[in-house]
Amino acid sequence: MRIKEQLVEVIMKNADIRNSSRELHICINAVVWVLKSSHQVVLPHSLLMYQK
Repeated sequence: MRIKEQLVEVIMKNADIRNSSRELHICINAVVWVLKSSHQVVLPHSLLMYQK
């Protein structure tokens, strides 16, 4: 499974950028970038609070 697909699944389970990045061993910015570029995920407000 690709990282992008794994990330979407992890985000749907955890709904937390920090925990998702730790679980997949990638940086938080990569998580935000994937979520912004993904059209299949609707970002909840709790995920947007980490963005600047």
